[in-house]
Amino acid sequence: MKPSIPAHPLSELFPLHDGPPLWELRKDIEEHGLIEPIVTYQGKVLDGRRRQVSCIAVGIKPKYKPFKGTEAEALAFVVSKNLKRRHLGEAERAMVAAKIANLSRGSNQHTSGEVCSQADAAAMMNVSTSAVERAKIVQDHGSDELKEAVPDGTVTLTDAATVARQPEPTQRTAVDAVRNGQAKTAAQALTEAQLSGAPSGGIQDAEGMPVPEKLTQVFIGRQDFRQAETLCRQATAIVDAILAGPHGAELQKDGREVLNHLSEAKKLLHWNTPHAVCPACQAGRKNCDACKGRGWLVKAVYNQPGVGRDAK
Repeated sequence: MKPSIPAHPLSELFPLHDGPPLWELRKDIEEHGLIEPIVTYQGKVLDGRRRQVSCIAVGIKPKYKPFKGTEAEALAFVVSKNLKRRHLGEAERAMVAAKIANLSRGSNQHTSGEVCSQADAAAMMNVSTSAVERAKIVQDHGSDELKEAVPDGTVTLTDAATVARQPEPTQRTAVDAVRNGQAKTAAQALTEAQLSGAPSGGIQDAEGMPVPEKLTQVFIGRQDFRQAETLCRQATAIVDAILAGPHGAELQKDGREVLNHLSEAKKLLHWNTPHAVCPACQAGRKNCDACKGRGWLVKAVYNQPGVGRDAK
C-alpha cells in the first residue's frame, strides 16, 4: 500500500482532532469500508485526513477524489465541510477567519497572491470584520497558551487581543490567573500585576507577582514542565493511533496501561510545576513550613488557607 498523502495547508485551517475518536472511525471503516472518498487538491489531502489514517491502519486502500477548482473554491469547500461538521462559537470562527486572512502572508506555498481578504474571510465564517481584526492580533502576537485559551472559552476574543502584544511570559501569567480563578479576565490580571509593580516583560509567577532574581531560573523552568506535559499529550495521541492500527487488538491491555501512566505523569507534572513565589518568605518569615525554604510554592500548597494570597 502506498504511504499516506500529506495534508494540504488549507485543510489545516481547522484542527484535526474534532469528530468521533479515531478508533471509532477506524472500526466503522473496517466494518463498512470507506464510504466517503478522501478529497485531494494539488496532490495533497484537502478533506479526509482522519479517514486516510484510518484506512491505512486497517489495511484498506484509500479512495481518493481530486478536487477540481480554483484555490478560492478549494478554500470555500474546506470551510463549508468543516462548518457543517462542527458547532463553532463566534470566537472560534473568528480565529479560523484570521488564519484564512493570514494565508496571504505565504503560509500556503501554493498560493500566489491573496486567497481571501479579511472582509471576505469574515463573511465566509459569519463573523464581523472587527472580530477578525482582533483574532488576527491574537494569531500574530499571542502565545500558544493565549491562542488555546480563546477556543476553550477561558478568555474572550476581545480580552485576548488586549493582552496579545505583551511579552509571552506576561500573557501566560494572565491566562493562568484566569484559569486559576484569580482574575475574571486576562486584562484584569495584567493590570493588577502592573499595579503591583511587576516589571513589563519581567519574570512573573502564575499569580502575576514579580520573581526575585535568585528564583528566576526556577520559574523559567516552568516552560520545561509545560513542554513535558505537551509531550505526554502527544505520546497519548500516538498510543491511541497505535491502538487504532493493525496491531491494536493484541496491544489493548498494555496500551491502556501505557495511557494510564501517561495520564498520571501529566497530572504529576501539572501539580508539581512551580506556581508562585512564597508570600511568607517574601515577607521575611524564617524557617517557612509552606515552602520548606525553597522560596516558591506549587499550586496546591499556594491555595491552602493562610498560605497563598491570604497569608498574613
